[in-house]
Amino acid sequence: MSWLRRIVALALPAVLLVGCSAPEAEVPSVPLISHEPGAAVDLSLPFDRYELSPEGGVQVSRALYKLIEKCMAGFGLRLDVPQATPLKYPVHATQLYWQGMYDVRQYGYVGPPGFADDMSAAARRGRRHLLIPAEQTAVYFGQTASHGALAVPAGGCDGAAEREINGTAERPVLATVDPTVEPHLAFEWFEGQAADRAMADARYRSVLRAWSECMARDGHHYRDPDAAASDALWNARGTQPSTPPSSEEVAVAVTDRACRTETNLTGVLRFLIAEFENELLAEHGSDVEKASALLRTRARNAARVLDTSPIN
Repeated sequence: MSWLRRIVALALPAVLLVGCSAPEAEVPSVPLISHEPGAAVDLSLPFDRYELSPEGGVQVSRALYKLIEKCMAGFGLRLDVPQATPLKYPVHATQLYWQGMYDVRQYGYVGPPGFADDMSAAARRGRRHLLIPAEQTAVYFGQTASHGALAVPAGGCDGAAEREINGTAERPVLATVDPTVEPHLAFEWFEGQAADRAMADARYRSVLRAWSECMARDGHHYRDPDAAASDALWNARGTQPSTPPSSEEVAVAVTDRACRTETNLTGVLRFLIAEFENELLAEHGSDVEKASALLRTRARNAARVLDTSPIN
């Protein structure tokens, strides 16, 4: 798996290709999604209408960081929290293997400066990675009852901030969601379930075979886009994005982009994920409504913390 897809929270499973003798599944005819930079594309999915908008998610993150920073400071600990800035890329870009965020002829697979962090934040609905110094983890996570003379709240400053944003000390119960998943992340869990089904579907595997054959015509032999992006010849460059891409990396990335468009890989994957998301909506309607209501509550409480109007 490529370095980029490892860092985003909404990681998709590896796809297993069936042997050459397997029957081809009929690929659905769906609108083409272009991967050309600047192209106007629709990457929306059914669960989106139950979630907060990207702007709403960023506002909630901003409020959480403010609460966490204040709580930690109360214990004499200075925690550098990230800036919750507007999202630069579509929420589902990584999930849908969309390459239209930048010109691969210039950046290859690694992308422009800050690309990895910005893509991760988009997939995580505005949440950015917090780096917690080792000496602060006990207070941040609530792994100690006290710090100095002060009692540490249950779950630490992180737990206290989440409870204030949730507006309740009680953890909302979603009967059909994995109990290890935080309720406010339920939609990312649902979407992951739909993506698992889509990527195991014979129709998507047929698209992957077509993509692989398209790449092979130009002499590039990969089983899927992850394999191309994670080629050892350039995958390590993800940790050194300032290093210019090699001509070979650019050649593969350009062909990859053309083959994703030729096979409509993103369009078909979006169609299949949407199909399975609609099934999940029908199966788990009650929990979907509860999770959606929780997100609206979090938006209102975040606005109160920031002394501004809520963004849904």
